[in-house]
Amino acid sequence: MNLRLKKLFAVILALIIIGISGTVLAVDVTVGSLALSTDKTVEQGKEFTVKINLSNFQTSSSSVTIIGKIEYDKDKLEYVSGSISSNTEEGWDDVESLGEQCFKESNMGFLFENRTPKKIGANSNFLTLKFKAKANVEGNANITVSVSSVSDSTNFNGDTATVAITKPAANPPATKDPTKEPEKEPEKTPTQKNETKAPSTQKDNTTKTGKLPQTGENDVLWNVTIICVIGAGIMFFLYERQKQAENKDNN
Repeated sequence: MNLRLKKLFAVILALIIIGISGTVLAVDVTVGSLALSTDKTVEQGKEFTVKINLSNFQTSSSSVTIIGKIEYDKDKLEYVSGSISSNTEEGWDDVESLGEQCFKESNMGFLFENRTPKKIGANSNFLTLKFKAKANVEGNANITVSVSSVSDSTNFNGDTATVAITKPAANPPATKDPTKEPEKEPEKTPTQKNETKAPSTQKDNTTKTGKLPQTGENDVLWNVTIICVIGAGIMFFLYERQKQAENKDNN
C-alpha cells in the first residue's frame, strides 16, 4: 500500500471514530427551554397568572434535573403564590437540595427532577405563579426565569416576559339602548280622570291700587236700569210739584 492510500485510509478511519464518538456522547442529551406565558397588560391592584412552560423539550436521558431561579420587579409586583405542574403522567418529584424543597418562595429558586422524562410533553406546563400589580404604579415590569443547570443538557435556556401596568379604566357614562322603546306613562283610570280638577273660570275682580274694578256686561245693564229709574222718579216728582202749583193758582 503506497503512502497516498495510507493517508486516505487514516482520514476515513478518523472520521468513522469521530462519528461513533459523537453518537455515543449524544446518547444522553436534554434540550429545550423554559418559556413564560402571561398577560401583556394588567391594571393596578389586579392579580394575574404567569405560566412557566417547557418548550421544545427533548431528552434521551433516564432522569432530568432542572435548576434555576425566578426574578421579578419587586417595586411594581407582589408575589402571591406558586404551584408545581402535575399535568404530566409522572409529574416532577419533590427533590431536596441542601435542605431546600424543590420550589422555595423566599428566594424563588427551584430544583426539579423527573425520573421518567420521556413521558413529559414537549410543550407542557412546568410552574404556575401568581403575581399582583401594586397600586399607584405604572409602567413595564419584567419577570425572568433563568436556568443555571440541566443534567445532560447541551442547550437549555430561560425567558423574560414584560407586563405593562396601567391605571384602571374609567367607567363610561351610561347610554340609552336605542333598541329599547321609550317608557310610556301609565294610563289613568276613570277615577283618576274624575279627580283631575278643571281649570277655574272665576275671574279675578280684585281691585288694584289706582284702578277701578272691572265690571262685566251684566253690571253695566244694572247700572243703566238704576239711572233710568232715578231719572223717572225725578221727572215724576217735578211733574207733581208743577201740578200742585197750577192748582193753587186756579184756586
